[in-house]
Amino acid sequence: MLSFVDMTTFKQLLMGAYPRNSRPARWDRRVLMGVINLALFAAVAGMVIEGLDLHFSWRITNVDPLHITLSREHWATLALNPDVVAPGLKENLPRDLEPWNLSVVARIAHLDPGARVLSLLSSVPMNLLLVVVIWFVRSIVRTTIGTDECDGDPFIAANVRRLRIIAAILLAAHLVDAGARIADSEVLSRTVPKLPPATTVLELNVNAMLIYFGVGILMLVLAEVFKAGVQLRQDTEGLV
Repeated sequence: MLSFVDMTTFKQLLMGAYPRNSRPARWDRRVLMGVINLALFAAVAGMVIEGLDLHFSWRITNVDPLHITLSREHWATLALNPDVVAPGLKENLPRDLEPWNLSVVARIAHLDPGARVLSLLSSVPMNLLLVVVIWFVRSIVRTTIGTDECDGDPFIAANVRRLRIIAAILLAAHLVDAGARIADSEVLSRTVPKLPPATTVLELNVNAMLIYFGVGILMLVLAEVFKAGVQLRQDTEGLV
């Protein structure tokens, strides 16, 4: 026998305004938490896989229709100075095209302990920041959608703190990324000693830095909005 909370009208199904304890409402919460839990699991798995230098790749060519590889080796992207490694390249390019930081990939199978630490520093910190951001977003979502027993409330002091931490992570992310690139270049200098220093360049993406900075400022503004909501809630409760 269906209870009142399980009797959801077709209009409520379309509008999403069904009772909290109805089956659609419970499934909405489960699906939403399942999706964000999957995102968290994927981020953690990616961090572990990259920290272990496990690489799964596949490519399709005319000679080899499908080539799949699984290996444990450090892959480092190396930006080369085109003026040194290919001084005549510019003259051979079509008009209005210029060589800019040619890139190659170094595949290093064996790392000494020092290079191994640098390899971890080149990938784990940025991936860990991503995991932390997803974890805090997950916590905000949980407080927003509530549970079967109680309503959600996003305007709480804990969510203000979480948003500020996310903002700080985004503002610092590009500095962490720059450190990761430096660590990666140090791995190359240790493992490819015959590489002349003049042939390589350290490339930092300023556009990405501005994007991280802008989104970080946006998160700070959102945190202040949540703080105002918390204060408004407290003032309203004080009047009751």
